[in-house]
Amino acid sequence: GNHHADSINQRCQQLQTKLDHLASLAGRRKAKLIDLTAFEQEGIQNITALKEQLIAANHDQSPAIQQRHADVIARWQKLLSDSNARKQRLLLMQDQFKQIEELFLM
Repeated sequence: GNHHADSINQRCQQLQTKLDHLASLAGRRKAKLIDLTAFEQEGIQNITALKEQLIAANHDQSPAIQQRHADVIARWQKLLSDSNARKQRLLLMQDQFKQIEELFLM
């Protein structure tokens, strides 16, 4: 039966490695999220303020400026939504690994 114990220990070790990897991914995600939030507060707000100023000043490129701004916002929204989908997938994987780990340790 000893070779079974080795095999189980190996599986547990692999699970632990995967959990550690997920934890580090989650940590990096959190850092990215903080960057995204900072960018939204500074970058997006600045771009929007600039657009408002140019439009208010009747800039001759107003329609193009509005279109560019709309494109930037649309891409920003997509980035946020992709980021959120990735977060949900990571959380799900983390839960699944924890459940597997608990089964192993019973």
